[in-house]
Formats: sequence, structure tokens, C-alpha cells
Amino acid sequence: MYRVSDWSLKSFLGLVALDLTQTVTQICQIGVDLKEFFSKDRQDPYYDVDHTVRQSVKSIERERDGLCANLANVANSLPLPSPPARTRLQLCPSAKRLVDGQDDGYINYIDKNYLTNVERELLLQSGGAFQYWKCPNCKLEIKFYVRQSQYSTLLTTREIRKCGKLTIREALLAKSHLDQRHRPASHLKYACLICMANGESLQRDRTAFECSRDLTRHLHEKHSERSLPDLIMRELRFVGRTTREENIPYDLKFA
Repeated sequence: MYRVSDWSLKSFLGLVALDLTQTVTQICQIGVDLKEFFSKDRQDPYYDVDHTVRQSVKSIERERDGLCANLANVANSLPLPSPPARTRLQLCPSAKRLVDGQDDGYINYIDKNYLTNVERELLLQSGGAFQYWKCPNCKLEIKFYVRQSQYSTLLTTREIRKCGKLTIREALLAKSHLDQRHRPASHLKYACLICMANGESLQRDRTAFECSRDLTRHLHEKHSERSLPDLIMRELRFVGRTTREENIPYDLKFA
């Protein structure tokens, strides 16, 4: 049985509330569209759903308003996303926003002297550029590669790399990074999002790691695409071997 943390559950319910709110807005627009569709000169315009049922626009609007009210009550009753309790080690606020699809980081230039020989060779062969994504909260920097202008941000780049038997986008590291302002002298940088979603505390070399290599090794050895419910795995953009890549810009693909 899956054991999901309060933070993951509240974040998921918050997304459901947002979707319901958007649905309410769309339904409310139906009445406006109907008024524009029917002639204003007619005293009692009718909408023929299937050529057998005739229903007045006013009747449709009453049903719409009732449905909107019911959906709004459901959306308002759902909790908003809230972070886990503050501890010495904690996921950075910007990492949580990235998981929700919000990128407010900064882009910094990378001098070629700081590139590896492999990275320089990639630039010579394929073009593109390496740049730093800089966290707006704790200032941690994540190096990532872009080649197409339409996919030139951390969350949109389609460029991936192999980490042992896993395939990742650099967005995984940004979404997993710990708040560097409050870290102890342990120099831990990354957390396992799957372990956190399962309610586990952050501990060195078990759920929190100093470098990306240790994080990806842990993900490969301890987890799979079945470690969490499919809905949460999709929200984290974690996929398995059978997932159709063209439909999901994944952050982590299990071997």
C-alpha cells in the first residue's frame, strides 16, 4: 500500500481545486456564449439539444448557475497546497514551485573554462549553449543545455542525459534541491522526491544527498516507476520504459 505524505496529498488536492475553479469559469462562460448565439430580438429563445428536447436559455442559465455553485463549494472546501513542517533540512521553496510548473529562477552565463571536455565537444558537434539556472531563494546553480529557442528554459528543454541506467533532464535536480540557506555543515544538496512523497524524513545518504550522482544512484537502486501512484508519478514527470516519450517531457526515465 502506498504511504503518501501530507505535503504530497495537500499539493495534489490543491491542483484539483485549481482545476475545478477553472471548470467553474468555463461553465459560467457558456451562458454568455448562448446569449450571443441566440437573437436578442426573440422573447423566449430556445435551445434544441437533440431536436426533441426544447429548453429555454433562462432554464439553461439556472441549471448552469446551480452547477457552478456546487462546483465552487467543492473547490473551496479542498485545502490549498502547504509545505511540510520546517526542519533543518528542507526542500527549497523554488523547488516546490518548479514541481508545480512555476519557474522564477534566473539565467546566468557560463564561461567555457567551466565546461568539461565532453560538454565542449557537444557544443562543437551540435551547437546550442550551456547556461546556469540560478535559484531565486538559495542561489544554488544548476547547469543545463539548450539547443532550440522554443525549448530554451529549464522546464521546457528537451535535452536529456544518461546517468547510469537512468535518463534525466536537469530540471530533476532543480526540483529536488534542498534550501542551501538553512542546511547544516553536511553540504547536502538534493532530496529524493519519491521518498519525501512517501513521508520519509530527510537523512544523509538515505533520502538526502551531496551530489547528483548519489541521488540518481539512489533512484535507480531503491525506486521504480511503480514507487508511487501513477497520478503522482506523472505530476513529478517520472516515467518508465514503456511510456511514449513524445507525449511526456519527462524529468526522469527509469531503465
